[in-house]
Amino acid sequence: MNSVTTVQRRPRRYLRSRITRKLILDTAMQIFLLEGYTKTTIARISEQANVGYGTVYSHFKGKDDILNRILDHVLSDLYNLLGSQPELSRPREYYNFFQKVMQTLFLLVEEHRPIMNVYGEALVHSEDIAAYWEELLQKFRFVIGRVGVYRLHRELPGPGPAEQLHPECQHPQKRPGLCPPSGPLYLGNRQGKGE
Repeated sequence: MNSVTTVQRRPRRYLRSRITRKLILDTAMQIFLLEGYTKTTIARISEQANVGYGTVYSHFKGKDDILNRILDHVLSDLYNLLGSQPELSRPREYYNFFQKVMQTLFLLVEEHRPIMNVYGEALVHSEDIAAYWEELLQKFRFVIGRVGVYRLHRELPGPGPAEQLHPECQHPQKRPGLCPPSGPLYLGNRQGKGE
Protein backbone atom coordinates (compact mmCIF):
# COMPACT_ATOMS: atom_id res chain seq x y z
CA MET A 1 0.00 0.00 0.00
CA ASN A 2 2.86 2.37 0.74
CA SER A 3 4.31 1.95 -2.77
CA VAL A 4 0.91 2.74 -4.32
CA THR A 5 0.71 5.95 -2.33
CA THR A 6 4.23 6.94 -3.46
CA VAL A 7 3.37 6.26 -7.11
CA GLN A 8 0.19 8.33 -6.83
CA ARG A 9 2.04 11.26 -5.25
CA ARG A 10 4.65 11.60 -8.00
CA PRO A 11 2.19 12.45 -10.78
CA ARG A 12 0.38 14.93 -8.51
CA ARG A 13 3.66 16.55 -7.50
CA TYR A 14 4.79 16.68 -11.14
CA LEU A 15 1.45 18.13 -12.24
CA ARG A 16 1.54 20.72 -9.47
CA SER A 17 5.08 21.68 -10.53
CA ARG A 18 3.99 22.07 -14.17
CA ILE A 19 1.00 24.20 -13.16
CA THR A 20 3.21 26.43 -10.97
CA ARG A 21 5.76 26.79 -13.77
CA LYS A 22 3.05 27.80 -16.25
CA LEU A 23 1.56 30.23 -13.73
CA ILE A 24 4.97 31.87 -13.28
CA LEU A 25 5.51 32.14 -17.05
CA ASP A 26 2.02 33.55 -17.69
CA THR A 27 2.36 36.06 -14.86
CA ALA A 28 5.85 37.07 -15.95
CA MET A 29 4.65 37.63 -19.51
CA GLN A 30 1.89 39.96 -18.28
CA ILE A 31 4.36 41.92 -16.15
CA PHE A 32 6.96 42.10 -18.95
CA LEU A 33 4.26 43.46 -21.27
CA LEU A 34 3.02 46.02 -18.74
CA GLU A 35 6.31 47.19 -17.25
CA GLY A 36 9.01 46.24 -19.74
CA TYR A 37 12.18 44.28 -19.14
CA THR A 38 14.08 46.63 -16.85
CA LYS A 39 11.22 47.22 -14.38
CA THR A 40 10.22 43.56 -14.11
CA THR A 41 11.64 41.82 -11.05
CA ILE A 42 11.48 38.30 -9.63
CA ALA A 43 9.90 39.76 -6.48
CA ARG A 44 7.11 41.32 -8.55
CA ILE A 45 6.56 38.09 -10.50
CA SER A 46 6.38 35.98 -7.34
CA GLU A 47 4.05 38.45 -5.64
CA GLN A 48 1.71 38.69 -8.63
CA ALA A 49 1.71 34.89 -9.19
CA ASN A 50 1.13 34.38 -5.46
CA VAL A 51 4.08 31.98 -5.14
CA GLY A 52 7.16 32.20 -2.96
CA TYR A 53 10.23 34.05 -4.15
CA GLY A 54 12.25 30.84 -3.83
CA THR A 55 9.62 28.93 -5.81
CA VAL A 56 10.36 31.08 -8.83
CA TYR A 57 14.05 30.24 -8.48
CA SER A 58 13.28 26.54 -8.09
CA HIS A 59 11.79 26.64 -11.61
CA PHE A 60 13.98 29.25 -13.31
CA LYS A 61 17.51 30.64 -13.00
CA GLY A 62 16.24 34.22 -13.00
CA LYS A 63 14.44 36.90 -14.96
CA ASP A 64 16.47 36.26 -18.13
CA ASP A 65 15.73 32.53 -18.04
CA ILE A 66 12.00 33.26 -17.71
CA LEU A 67 12.09 35.62 -20.68
CA ASN A 68 14.04 33.07 -22.75
CA ARG A 69 11.45 30.38 -21.94
CA ILE A 70 8.70 32.79 -23.04
CA LEU A 71 10.58 33.32 -26.30
CA ASP A 72 10.92 29.54 -26.73
CA HIS A 73 7.16 29.23 -26.34
CA VAL A 74 6.54 32.01 -28.86
CA LEU A 75 8.90 30.40 -31.39
CA SER A 76 7.79 26.79 -30.77
CA ASP A 77 6.06 26.56 -34.17
CA LEU A 78 9.27 27.65 -35.86
CA TYR A 79 11.29 25.12 -33.82
CA ASN A 80 8.91 22.35 -34.89
CA LEU A 81 9.20 23.33 -38.53
CA LEU A 82 13.00 23.53 -38.39
CA GLY A 83 13.19 20.29 -36.43
CA SER A 84 11.33 18.41 -39.16
CA GLN A 85 14.12 19.06 -41.72
CA PRO A 86 12.55 17.25 -44.66
CA GLU A 87 14.78 15.55 -47.22
CA LEU A 88 14.99 18.07 -50.03
CA SER A 89 16.46 16.84 -53.27
CA ARG A 90 15.76 19.75 -55.63
CA PRO A 91 16.50 23.45 -55.41
CA ARG A 92 12.79 24.23 -55.80
CA GLU A 93 11.94 22.08 -52.76
CA TYR A 94 14.56 23.91 -50.73
CA TYR A 95 13.18 27.24 -51.89
CA ASN A 96 9.64 26.23 -50.83
CA PHE A 97 10.88 25.03 -47.43
CA PHE A 98 12.89 28.21 -46.88
CA GLN A 99 9.88 30.31 -47.88
CA LYS A 100 7.70 28.40 -45.38
CA VAL A 101 10.26 28.90 -42.61
CA MET A 102 10.52 32.63 -43.27
CA GLN A 103 6.76 33.03 -43.51
CA THR A 104 6.32 31.21 -40.19
CA LEU A 105 9.00 33.39 -38.59
CA PHE A 106 7.44 36.64 -39.79
CA LEU A 107 3.93 35.57 -38.74
CA LEU A 108 5.14 34.60 -35.27
CA VAL A 109 7.03 37.85 -34.81
CA GLU A 110 4.04 39.88 -36.00
CA GLU A 111 1.59 37.93 -33.83
CA HIS A 112 3.78 38.35 -30.75
CA ARG A 113 5.14 41.82 -31.47
CA PRO A 114 4.65 43.19 -27.91
CA ILE A 115 6.74 40.46 -26.25
CA MET A 116 9.28 40.64 -29.08
CA ASN A 117 9.62 44.37 -28.29
CA VAL A 118 10.31 43.46 -24.65
CA TYR A 119 12.88 40.93 -25.85
CA GLY A 120 14.46 43.64 -27.99
CA GLU A 121 14.74 45.84 -24.89
CA ALA A 122 16.31 42.93 -22.99
CA LEU A 123 18.90 42.41 -25.74
CA VAL A 124 20.31 45.83 -24.93
CA HIS A 125 20.39 45.32 -21.15
CA SER A 126 21.32 41.67 -20.62
CA GLU A 127 24.39 39.79 -21.80
CA ASP A 128 22.62 36.46 -21.06
CA ILE A 129 19.68 37.40 -23.28
CA ALA A 130 22.03 38.58 -26.04
CA ALA A 131 24.03 35.34 -25.81
CA TYR A 132 20.88 33.21 -25.98
CA TRP A 133 19.61 35.20 -28.97
CA GLU A 134 22.93 34.75 -30.77
CA GLU A 135 22.78 31.01 -30.03
CA LEU A 136 19.29 30.85 -31.58
CA LEU A 137 20.47 32.77 -34.65
CA GLN A 138 23.45 30.44 -35.13
CA LYS A 139 21.22 27.38 -34.92
CA PHE A 140 18.74 28.93 -37.34
CA ARG A 141 21.51 29.73 -39.83
CA PHE A 142 22.94 26.26 -39.42
CA VAL A 143 19.64 24.48 -40.08
CA ILE A 144 18.89 26.60 -43.11
CA GLY A 145 22.44 26.08 -44.36
CA ARG A 146 22.46 22.36 -43.66
CA VAL A 147 19.12 21.72 -45.29
CA GLY A 148 19.64 23.84 -48.35
CA VAL A 149 23.12 25.04 -49.16
CA TYR A 150 24.80 21.66 -49.08
CA ARG A 151 22.05 20.03 -51.13
CA LEU A 152 22.15 22.88 -53.63
CA HIS A 153 25.94 22.64 -53.71
CA ARG A 154 25.73 18.96 -54.63
CA GLU A 155 23.55 19.82 -57.63
CA LEU A 156 25.54 22.79 -58.88
CA PRO A 157 28.81 22.47 -60.78
CA GLY A 158 31.73 22.82 -58.43
CA PRO A 159 35.36 21.93 -57.94
CA GLY A 160 34.63 18.19 -57.85
CA PRO A 161 35.43 15.30 -55.51
CA ALA A 162 38.77 16.73 -54.38
CA GLU A 163 36.90 19.23 -52.22
CA GLN A 164 37.30 18.46 -48.51
CA LEU A 165 34.26 18.02 -46.28
CA HIS A 166 34.05 19.22 -42.72
CA PRO A 167 34.49 16.12 -40.51
CA GLU A 168 31.60 16.85 -38.10
CA CYS A 169 28.77 17.78 -40.44
CA GLN A 170 30.00 16.81 -43.90
CA HIS A 171 29.64 20.31 -45.32
CA PRO A 172 32.23 21.62 -47.80
CA GLN A 173 34.94 23.43 -45.87
CA LYS A 174 35.22 25.98 -48.66
CA ARG A 175 31.87 27.35 -47.54
CA PRO A 176 32.47 28.87 -44.09
CA GLY A 177 29.70 29.38 -41.60
CA LEU A 178 27.75 26.20 -42.26
CA CYS A 179 28.93 24.29 -39.21
CA PRO A 180 28.01 25.46 -35.73
CA PRO A 181 30.90 26.24 -33.42
CA SER A 182 29.87 23.58 -30.93
CA GLY A 183 28.22 20.17 -31.12
CA PRO A 184 25.17 18.87 -32.89
CA LEU A 185 22.04 20.84 -33.54
CA TYR A 186 19.32 21.03 -30.93
CA LEU A 187 16.39 23.32 -31.51
CA GLY A 188 13.92 21.97 -28.97
CA ASN A 189 12.69 23.94 -26.04
CA ARG A 190 15.44 24.48 -23.53
CA GLN A 191 14.17 23.40 -20.17
CA GLY A 192 15.21 24.96 -16.93
CA LYS A 193 15.06 23.38 -13.51
CA GLY A 194 11.77 21.79 -12.63
CA GLU A 195 11.04 20.15 -16.01
